[in-house]
Amino acid sequence: MNRAIKLFFIIIPTIVFGFVGFLYTSSKPRINHTVKATQIKNAVETKYDEYGVPHIYADNEEDAYFSLGYSMGRDRLWQMEILRRAAAGRLSEILGEKTIEIDILMRKLMIRRSQEEYLATQMDKINPQALKLSAAFINGLNHYIETENLSLEFKILQFKKIRLN
Repeated sequence: MNRAIKLFFIIIPTIVFGFVGFLYTSSKPRINHTVKATQIKNAVETKYDEYGVPHIYADNEEDAYFSLGYSMGRDRLWQMEILRRAAAGRLSEILGEKTIEIDILMRKLMIRRSQEEYLATQMDKINPQALKLSAAFINGLNHYIETENLSLEFKILQFKKIRLN
């Protein structure tokens, strides 16, 4: 083999592996760091055990739910996004034509629509404390989305920052 071909087979894999490595390391969640958020009233400590399960220590429920939302964003944001899109029949927007049949089925089942209608008619019957804690959870999730790097899946599909409401 000539020298140019040898260089090609050395340089191209090095560039590809370097780029993939960069994407992977830049999208890994930070583990030991302090998170500052104006929504937190008192200090909250989240410790992960050897199985990766978060244990949240907070002085009040709202701070605990905020931290839970943040932790869920850190550990499960991609899974949550896929399930949210699947229920709404919107997978094809990000995954292409392969998921159109799933989207059609989910839209026929009207899962998202039925849940929106249910909430619209039952909102006044939901415990106000449950709504407050749900809002704290979503605020924690959105805080993660706004302040941290999204995972590799989001980068591969070229997602812009998302926001849940």
